[in-house]
Amino acid sequence: MFLFSPRVPRGHALIFLGLWCGLAAAAQAGPVLKVLEPRGAQQGQVFTLTLKGEGLTPGAEINTTLPGSLSRLAPSRDLTTPESELPFLVQLKEDARVGLYPIRIRTDEGLSNVLLFSVGTFPEVIETESLLPTVANKELEKGSNDTPATAQRLVLPVTVNGTLVGPDQDYYRFAAKAGERLVFEVEARRDGSAIDPVVRVLDGSGRELASNNDALGLGVDARVEVSFAKTGDYYVLVHDAKYSDQEQNFYRLKIGSYAYAEGFFPLGWQRGGTVDVSLFGGNLKAPVKVKPNLALPASQNYVPVSLPGGASLPFQLVLGDLPEILEPAEVSAVKSEAVYTLPPATVVNGRISHPGEVDKYRLNVSPGQHWTFEVQAATLGTSRLDAFLSLYDPKTNKPLALADLLDKDDPYKQLIEAGKIVVQRLSYTVPNDVREVIVAVEDLLGRGGLNYSYRLLASEQPADFSLEVATPFVNIPVHGTTAIEVMVKRRGYLGPIHLSIPDLPEDIVQEGGDFPAENNPQMGARPGYITLTAKAEAKRRSFPISVWGEAVSANPPLRRKASVTGMVTAVKGTDQKPFQAPWLDSTLPVAVAKAVPLTLETPNRHIRLPQGRRYELQWKLIKPSQMTAPLKVYPRASYFLKDFLVERKKVEKESEYPTEGMLKLTTSLTTPAVTFDLILDGVGQGGDEYRGEKLVTARAVTVEIVPLYELKLLSEKLEIKRGQKLGLPGKVQREPGFDGVIRVRAEGLPEQVSCPEVVIAGDQNDFRLVFAASPDAKAGEFEVHLGSSATVPERKEQQDYIIPELKARLVVSAETVPVQAAK
Repeated sequence: MFLFSPRVPRGHALIFLGLWCGLAAAAQAGPVLKVLEPRGAQQGQVFTLTLKGEGLTPGAEINTTLPGSLSRLAPSRDLTTPESELPFLVQLKEDARVGLYPIRIRTDEGLSNVLLFSVGTFPEVIETESLLPTVANKELEKGSNDTPATAQRLVLPVTVNGTLVGPDQDYYRFAAKAGERLVFEVEARRDGSAIDPVVRVLDGSGRELASNNDALGLGVDARVEVSFAKTGDYYVLVHDAKYSDQEQNFYRLKIGSYAYAEGFFPLGWQRGGTVDVSLFGGNLKAPVKVKPNLALPASQNYVPVSLPGGASLPFQLVLGDLPEILEPAEVSAVKSEAVYTLPPATVVNGRISHPGEVDKYRLNVSPGQHWTFEVQAATLGTSRLDAFLSLYDPKTNKPLALADLLDKDDPYKQLIEAGKIVVQRLSYTVPNDVREVIVAVEDLLGRGGLNYSYRLLASEQPADFSLEVATPFVNIPVHGTTAIEVMVKRRGYLGPIHLSIPDLPEDIVQEGGDFPAENNPQMGARPGYITLTAKAEAKRRSFPISVWGEAVSANPPLRRKASVTGMVTAVKGTDQKPFQAPWLDSTLPVAVAKAVPLTLETPNRHIRLPQGRRYELQWKLIKPSQMTAPLKVYPRASYFLKDFLVERKKVEKESEYPTEGMLKLTTSLTTPAVTFDLILDGVGQGGDEYRGEKLVTARAVTVEIVPLYELKLLSEKLEIKRGQKLGLPGKVQREPGFDGVIRVRAEGLPEQVSCPEVVIAGDQNDFRLVFAASPDAKAGEFEVHLGSSATVPERKEQQDYIIPELKARLVVSAETVPVQAAK
């Protein structure tokens, strides 16, 4: 049992240290952005942008792609909380593209989180109620817009910047003419807000004319278009679908007459290529084609696509590096039973155009090949297709049993057998009698239409894995350390993975990155870690990095780049996924921040720990003598190990706030022999292993759990003639203190070839296996397995200790010699 992972029960491996938390927190924590005022602006306008949060020092550097100029303004002298606001004067360009632009700051403390700023085409106003103090919002009706009687008057066209608090309902009054058509669109989740907006349009009497929750092409955001029969006053109402109380609770309500699309096709294309993207649906009379610029750097995996002159936010088209094609036109034109060629290593952009349609593709394969099939659709956020992927037998044109297609160790297999997963990825090893397979794509519920697009890829490759960095940015204190958590999801590959960051600056040191092999993988992702340490002479600055993972035992070699989240907004509620913006960038931003006046150190950063043994890992906190407040230290690691325990070593008369201590690492004889990384974090007062600010982190400690002994052969290949006896010398490499008796035996020998078991005494390390081939032995080359077992004197159970077998090649020559003694 692995007791110190952050995903195990609280209370294990808890160590109390002493430090001055206030000073450390200020030094290690980067600035925090909580609010932008306003959340958006009209093209070409001049306005004051106020950043609100924590640690916003006057000299902060603002990082943004906003198209325009920014001038720093003096912060207000009336701030109740110092360093909580930063004002800027912004002049947007007249031709600024409608869209979302990231804003973050960098101070001596490091980088802040990202917030998104929206540029639009309409004049902008702020909801009056959101400007009121919190007490006035609750106690006064003046300025409130919670009822039709107190609705805020709007002049159209307009974009309203508002907020929702719990059961809040925001009413707005506007005038419309007979025959006028208006679009009501709410930006919220797309902008990084946590609310799920609903928009309702009412007549003057309060009767609902139209409403929407989750519009096509907008995710959970809302949009509705209304044609007004009479001239007069009307209302539009905005509220959260769940009336939830969210920290990021803003929205932007757009009202005007404008064209909008509900989808686009294809969903992606190859970087540097050219393609006509068709925007369709909404209030368009016919699809509109645009040709986006795809000549973008490798750091960008998406490109915005929108209607020329449109008022809605752009869609995000995926950029890939493989060749891409469109499905044959006849596939999407009518429901067809035809089967079309699927080129390997090429992304096919297709569409389930009609309910009940199944798109089928033929792929030529060869026995023994390992293929991976993957389809992207609803997971991209730009398609309604809940894609279901299957393989067909070309002889019978019937689907094959999905569970039979997966490798026996694939963690998806058990969920497929239980009917608990929608299959969007398959890995398949081609049997001896198969030369062709049919790949089919359909909607899980049998739906279809213009918005049911997909991206299909077939690749000949071994088992795979994927990586995702768990944090959207990283701050490293000078002469300090930060751990980067990388979530590893296996896709059939079960061997060890090494994580690394190429092209790091010389003043940054990386350590760790060892993710162990798994014999019994489970669904979901597991964490791996890399620590980055800034040397004492490191300069304070920011730079991008990319995290890569390499399959250590894969053949051919397999490398994967970790994806990044861009930004993360927490969404409160049951089964609510956080908002992420992977379209922002594919690199991870890193900043070197000012030094923290404390360091957590371990004297040994590589531990070789034999199975069944213990190791005492010392730690020490280096700090100024005046620091005396409590800090908790929690270990975390890249693996859940069977029969592996980490616990605090108790000492007599321990100081209330010790500055050094020891962890006991305990293994058993059945603990897997793997290599992984151990991370120690100091968490601020009041925190625990699940939450709390990490104030100090030690450099990664690599733990290598090894067998008590290892067998080494002089040669891995033995050539023997019929009638001959040959000896194969070997050596035992014992871990210190192990003197058990070892038995070595050869298994899997061909007929008429023998090899007696060898017994190696506890005080011996050399051995010799004697192979004898009879005159009638079968000639050929064979794989021989060398198994071994040992007695462990201190083991109470009468059970042999076994290590993994060795493999050797035995070649029996067709030449026969007189029977002879062993050489």
